[in-house]
Order: sequence, then C-alpha cells, then structure tokens
Amino acid sequence: MHMRKILSLFSVLMLVSILVFAQTRPITGRVLDEAGQPVGGASVSIKGSTVGTSADVDGAFRINAKTGDVLIISAVGAPAKEVTVTSTSNLTISLAKQTQSLSEVVVTTALGVRKQPRELGYSVSRLGNKELTQASPVNIQNGLTGKVSGLNIASTNSSVFGDTRITLRGIRSLTGNNQPLLVVDGAPVPLNQLSRLNPNDVEDITILKGASAAALYGPDGVNGVIFVKTLRGSKTGAPQVRVSNSTQFERVSFLPKFQKQFGSGSSVDPVTGIGVFDGLENQQYGDPYDGSMREIGHPLPGNIPQMEQYSYKERGRLDFFETGRTIQNDISYSAKNFLFSAQDANISGTLGGDKNRRTTLRFNASNEYGRFSTNFNLSYTRQQFNVASVSPYWEVFNTAGWIDLKKYKDWRNDPASSPNHYYNEYYANPYFIKDANRRTGLNDDLFAQIQLGLKVTDWLNLTYRASTNMRSNDEMFTSEAFTFSDYAHNVTHKYNASNDIKASVSNNETKFNRLNSEVFLTAQKEFGDFSIDGLVGQSLREDRYTSVGISGSNLIIPTLFNVANRTGEPGAGGSNYKSRLLGAYGQVTFGFKKWAFLELTGRNNWDSRLPSNNRSFFFPGANASIVLSDAIPAIKNSSLISYLKVRGSIVKSGNVNLSGNQDPVFGAYQLESVYGVAAGFPYGNLPGFQGSTAVNNPDIKPEFVNSKEAGFEISILKNKVNLEVTGYLQNNTNQIINVNVSRATGVGSTTVNAADFDNKGLEFDLRLTPLVNLGDFRVNFNANLSLMDSRVNSVYQGLNELPVGNSNYAIVGYPAFMFKLTDYVRDPQGRIIVDRNTGYPSLDPNLKTFGNTMPKTILGLVPSIAWKGLTLNVTADYRGGHQVYNAIGSDMDFTGSSARSGSNNRQRFVVPNSVYDDGSGKYIENTSILTTNGGYGFYEGTNTNRGINTNYLTSAAAFKIREISLIYSLPTSFIQGAKFLKSATIGLTARNMFTFLPKSNQWTDPEFNTSTGNGLGVNTTANLPPNRLYGFNAVLVF
Repeated sequence: MHMRKILSLFSVLMLVSILVFAQTRPITGRVLDEAGQPVGGASVSIKGSTVGTSADVDGAFRINAKTGDVLIISAVGAPAKEVTVTSTSNLTISLAKQTQSLSEVVVTTALGVRKQPRELGYSVSRLGNKELTQASPVNIQNGLTGKVSGLNIASTNSSVFGDTRITLRGIRSLTGNNQPLLVVDGAPVPLNQLSRLNPNDVEDITILKGASAAALYGPDGVNGVIFVKTLRGSKTGAPQVRVSNSTQFERVSFLPKFQKQFGSGSSVDPVTGIGVFDGLENQQYGDPYDGSMREIGHPLPGNIPQMEQYSYKERGRLDFFETGRTIQNDISYSAKNFLFSAQDANISGTLGGDKNRRTTLRFNASNEYGRFSTNFNLSYTRQQFNVASVSPYWEVFNTAGWIDLKKYKDWRNDPASSPNHYYNEYYANPYFIKDANRRTGLNDDLFAQIQLGLKVTDWLNLTYRASTNMRSNDEMFTSEAFTFSDYAHNVTHKYNASNDIKASVSNNETKFNRLNSEVFLTAQKEFGDFSIDGLVGQSLREDRYTSVGISGSNLIIPTLFNVANRTGEPGAGGSNYKSRLLGAYGQVTFGFKKWAFLELTGRNNWDSRLPSNNRSFFFPGANASIVLSDAIPAIKNSSLISYLKVRGSIVKSGNVNLSGNQDPVFGAYQLESVYGVAAGFPYGNLPGFQGSTAVNNPDIKPEFVNSKEAGFEISILKNKVNLEVTGYLQNNTNQIINVNVSRATGVGSTTVNAADFDNKGLEFDLRLTPLVNLGDFRVNFNANLSLMDSRVNSVYQGLNELPVGNSNYAIVGYPAFMFKLTDYVRDPQGRIIVDRNTGYPSLDPNLKTFGNTMPKTILGLVPSIAWKGLTLNVTADYRGGHQVYNAIGSDMDFTGSSARSGSNNRQRFVVPNSVYDDGSGKYIENTSILTTNGGYGFYEGTNTNRGINTNYLTSAAAFKIREISLIYSLPTSFIQGAKFLKSATIGLTARNMFTFLPKSNQWTDPEFNTSTGNGLGVNTTANLPPNRLYGFNAVLVF
C-alpha cells in the first residue's frame, strides 16, 4: 500500500511536470519576404514580455514560447505581423513589403521591455548589427557615428585608445557628467565599457535619447541611454560557426599647414630684415631655402660636421608617423541555447611603438523550464597596451622643415640621432621622447549576469536580474635614464645636456566593482477595446572603487623599473570610494483600440551620496501617442499615407553631479570638507595635514531636469518615404556649482545649488526605403538632422558667468558653453589698434566673449546601393554652428613652422583692419604704418601674436566621409557545392577617408579636444594628427 501511494504520487508529479514543461517549448522558423527571400535581422518577440530575438542572415529564428503566445514579427520596410503559437513548432512567416510604416519595427525600451513604436510617446532609434558593423569598426561608438539624430560622438584624439565624448541632445549639467548611461543586456555599466565591447557580439542597439524614454532609470538615465543587446544562441537550434577577419591600415590623413620658405634661425638681420640662419635652432625664422648644403647641429666626435641640403622636405615630418594596423579576428559558436564568441583585436598606431591589444571572450546560455526561464551572460575582456606617455608632437613641430626626421629614428645606435649629438640644441629628438617615456598596462574586465523569469500567469511575469562588473587596471609609467657623454656635457657643444636624465617609475592600480540587483513585475491585460500594461520594480546598485599609486625617481639601476630601486622617499597615494543607490519604480500604459496610448511613470531614488535629509527624491513622467492613420478613417483609407502618429511626453528627472566624473561613485564623500597630506610632509617621522580651501555643502540637493518632447511620424507612398520629427525642451535647474567666496572667510570656494539653463532642439529622421527599386538594383537613403541650442538663465547671486575649464564659460544670456579668450585691443568699431611707431598691435588684458563650443547643427547621410550580391554603404556627417580654439597654432607660431608665420614672405606689413590713435583720441584707418618686423619679431611675440587666442579661433565646421564599405555576398549557387558553408561575404572598408574643413582652419580636426569633459573645443600638441583607415574583411558562416 505504501509503495502504491508513492508510485501514485510519483505519477502525479510526472504528469504535472509534463504539463508544465509542455507549456513552453522551442519555436523555430524562418522569416521570408513576398519573393520568398530571407529577411535577415527581422525582430521576433513575445507580445507583452521582455522575451525576443532577431532572425539571422538566413531569416532563421528560435524562441521559447507556449501555445497561445502571440509572436510579433517585424522588419525594416515591412509591417509588424502577429502570429499566434499553435501546436506547430516550426513556422514559416511571410512579411509583406512596403505596406506600412518603418516605425512598426519592435524596439527595446527601458529595462529591456520590447514594444512596438506605436505605443511610445517619445523618440527612440534602433540600429541592427548589420548597420553597426558594415565598415568593421573596432569599437561600437565608431559604428554609431552619423547614424542617429541627437547623438553627438566626438573622437578626442587619434590614439590607439580612441577616446570619445558622447552626448545625446546636448548637455543637462554645467559642471557635471553629461554622457549617457550604457546598459548591456539590462545591466547598467560604466560608459567606458562601450569601447571594450566587441561590436560583432551585438544583436542591436537602441538609443533612448532623452529623460522621457529613460525615466525608469532615474538619474542614471537623465542624459539618455545606449541599450546594447548582445547575440544569443542559434536561431534554428542547429549548430553554427561564424569566422571573420577584418584588417585595416591606418595613415595620418593630414598635418597642419606648414610654411615652406624658411629654415632654421631665431634672429633677424637688422640691415636686411631677413632671418639669420642658425643650424642649432629649433625655431624656423631663418633665411629662405636655397638648396645649398648647410651644417646642422654640433660636429660629431672627431669634428665631423653634420650636413643637410637646405631645402624643404615635403615628407620630412609626415614620415615620422608610421602605418598603423588593426587586425580583428573573430570566431563564434552558437547552438540551441547558447553562444560562445572570441575576438582578438590587435591595434598598432601611427605613433611607432604604440600598441593596444583587446581580447574578448563571451558566453551566453538560456533555457526555459515550463513557466521558468533562465539566462546567463558572462564576458571577459583583457586589454594590454604600450603607448608613449609623453606626446612627441611638440618636438615634431620644433623640427625644421628641411630636416628628414626619419633619419633620426635609431637614436640608440646612430650617433647623430643620439641625445648626445642630435642637431636640435633646445628640444630632444621626438623618437627619443616617445621611446624613452612609456605607459604600459593591463586592464581586465569581467561582466557576469543572471536573469531569472517566472510566468506567473498568462498576463503576469516576474523577472529578476543580478549582475556584477569588475574592472582592474594596472599601469606603469617609465622614463628611461640617459647619461650624456663628456662631449655633450660641454655646454659649448650641447645646451640641454648640463644634467643627466634620471630614470623614474610610477605604478598605479585601480579596482572598480559594481553590483546590480533588480526585480520587477510586468503585466498585460486586454478588456475589449482597452488594454493595460503595467510594470513595478525595485533596483539596488552598489559601486566600489579603490586606487593606489606609488612612484620613485632617480633609480639606482637605470634599467630596473621598480620603486624599491630608488633613492629618496617614494611618492605614494590612495583613494577609496563607495556609493549605493536604491530605486523603486512603476509604469502603467493604457491603450485604446491599439491606436491610442497613455503611459505614466514614476521612480523614487535613495542615493547615499546625498545628505540623509535630501537623500530621497521622486521623478514622475507621462507620455502619450495616437496613431491617426488607424484612428481617423479618412487617413486609414488613404492611398498616400500609410502611417501617421503624433506623440508627446513630459518628465521630471535628476542628476547627482558631485564630482563631474562619468562614474557616479566619485561623487561619494563630497558633502564635508576633508584634510589632505600637506606639501612637504611627512617630514621624517612628522606627519602634516592641511584643510581644503573649498567648503563642501552638507545640504546639497540633486540637479533637476524637466523635459518636454513632442513629435510625429509619417510614412507615405507605401512606406517608401518615412519621416520622424521631434522637438524637445529641457529646463535644467538646481545646478551643482562651485562659487568663489571672500578669502576673508578663510576659504576660497563653496558648493551650492544655483544655476539653471535651458536646452532645446529639433530632430529629423528621413528614410527612403527604397529610393530606387529596379529589380536587382536598389538604393536606400537615410538622413538625420539635429538642430540644437541652449541658453543660460542664471548662475548665482550677483554672478553672470561660471568658468567650466578650457576657456569655456557659462554666461547668462548665452548658450552653454561660450569661449572667453584673449584678443587685441580694439576701437569701438572692432578694429585693431596699432602703435603709431612700431605698427604692432597689443594684447587686451581683459578676456572677451566669443562663439559657442558645441555644435548647433549635426547632419548625417547614410546612402546604400545594392546590386545583386554587391552592396555599397556610405556614412557621412556634417557638424557646424560652433567654434574651435586651435591652441596648437600658437605653438606652431612659436616654432615658426606654421603657414601663418610665413605670411607676406615675412616682410613688413600693415596689420589688416587696423587703426591708430592720432594723438587726439581719434582713430585713423591704418594704410601705411608697417610692422617693425614681419617675421620673428611679430609672429613669435606674445603681445603681438601668439598670446592672442583669437588668432587661432576658427569655425569648427567639418564635413566627413565617416564610413565606406563595399560588400559582396557570395551567391547561394556558388557555395552550394560546399555543404558545410552556409554563407560568405568579402568586402573593402574605409573610415574617415575625406575631411572637408573651412579655409580658416589650417591646423587639425576640430573634433579633437584635450579631454572628454565639459571644457570643449580646444586642441593642443597633445592631440596627434587625424588618421584615415582602409582595409578589407571576410565573414564565413558554417
């Protein structure tokens, strides 16, 4: 009897298990167009859930669903189609072409919830893997540039790291972080992870442009969100191997404009007014080139003269830079429920010796067990680099144009190239600078995530996510020693060799760990014509950051880079940060007849970085959309309009900007003033500390952002023409700023909530799909236009301006930010006042206000031409309406290498647009008073030229051909003989091939900047010249 009960119970459990497991099962299928061709990249999702996938290049997909679930299938150029899952486990789905709106493609919204665009009251953009990787970018940000309205991605330099600044719809903070939140598979991670992700691992990217779209992320999402969804297992369940290679070569695209008339020297013959030759000089204010053989530098040992032909070398400086190379090798293996991928990206830069190698491993597995689902995601990235820690660009400019720099490469073995005998008396051999000063390091990133799902009922789902992101950075800075020879120590032979160069080393280690935990419920119900979708959840994030650094100089053994090998006290420092953010949020969407939607959102945060009495803050929001093409019969039956939707939103969000850093953990411990180690201490065993001159504010509150957005989307001519227009207004108040206070108080500054400013804009997205369709020949054309502006309304009591760094200011009544720069003394009409005797202008001691530093106009053009298996893709963009201060120009005028310094053949000249005081206070137009000197005396002078910032202020406008790719997909008939091969593509790629600048900009790419912070529009010799890349790729799928 007892055994019978056990068997009966076991049978019941087995039956229940079978019933439960039978509810959810793998559904496979293919998405085809009307012609029976596969629709690669088609989106397939379960209605009302976060579960979704994309079809592969063959249109194949795989998704776990149960009988009765509704699948939403959509693709570019086709209407969304709903298919109810029946007992059949394999589906063939045909999508009609060009009958409805492009806007019907399913997109990912906040928290990874997938919705149809008709439900959204705000603007979002989505890019698939194909659009992202068409030119084989080494990082994701390069693949996004120029393709999304409102998105501004600026490369700040051309190093092997490729640092970028990213903003969406301008800025929201005057002194804090303005870069968007990065979310990978639902987990918020630091933005710098974007450059460490493998673009080939990405399934699609959704850009949530404003606070309305990202309201559920709270303050983290106030600057917008870049949501990255990575690839999952094989769509069909069958094993698939993908192998690819991309090889690109990199060359300097252009250097600043140089003068080509004059050689070495720094003095002027008082009789002739012509520069005097000096073969030891770094400056290039000598006499004109004449092709004669001349001596440079000091004689080599044995009194051997160094001789060079005195003529300009076109490639003398250019050949200092080498051909860089980027090789990406990828392999991935995917099967029913998992995917494994590996990438090795090996980058060598145009600055010889600079290398950056990124190795990425990723594993993803998922499964469903009846009502339960699991997903596990693990990725590991190792980055090894070796780069110059000091830019040699300054030394390149201090090399005369008649010198062939590449001859001095072997400074360790060639006597003429050695620091002992290098011809330049004042500046070192640039090869020595880059080789002797290195920064090497190892970065490790580990990301692990688990997601658990429970389908509580047919309309209610529970999701739990937990993730950790651990980052470890170890860096070492080394400077080689150099002992000058007795010959060089003689000051008559080598000016800068009076002291030997001592070796030094610095070690820095940082560790970052982020823990995310999130649980939320989603619900969806329909009641006749009405529907309601709800979401409620809670999140917890904890960040920890530690750093330690130690350094030693004057190393005993010059080649042993170890701090223990030092003399004297080591330099040491360390820091520790920890912060925690708790959030609770909710969202409810009301629908009527699937053409009217109203969504309400709310989130409350508790932030440990804020004082306990101000730690809790609530952010509400609302958005609505109406699909007029469904709601109004006249439009619904129109043969012209396929789709028309209007939408709008309003939301209040916040920004906790206590450090200005993109990583929020650095805002910890900013409420109270602390003591630091005083200069010169410890003195023996005696410690010393000093207080900060800044007083922190224990009552600080968040910055607030009130966002409004409205727009419409329209598709006409059977979806051949698709236009989306969005306008937005953001009022940014309660800004956290530092203001100066009277020194009589004993401190210099304090932190307050004060300033406010507005930013607004219009965005246009046009898609012509197809623009031309002639059977095998097809042309698509996408364009996006962003018009942006801002205005500072107030700063603080009695203050009208706020410096934010790099000559950038927030000034009441002007856009944020504006340049304040030095200029000439001018008369009331703006003409330059010159001295009656010397003809020289003079420096005005007061800074003056000039143009804004952020672009007001960004235009992206993305045409695509396909003929049979051949596809040409181009991405171009234009940025304008702002200015750039080329500080590099002042440096070049100092050396005499710039084209400006060769103006008027260095003869005396009348300063353009100048006047002089006739002695009575009246200004007379200057037509005859020449400058005392038209070369060294004028251009090298601080008060006459180099110290005048406006001489180097130009338009920052630029039009670039960002990407070109020519891809050929081998026809099916060609690969049918190789049964193991499913598809193959080969292609040619290029990036930044052409850059068009206004004539006034003679120096460099205006996109470059000294940092990724808020101080914009300034470039220096720390920025290497811009590069162009070209190469080839191949992809094989087995």
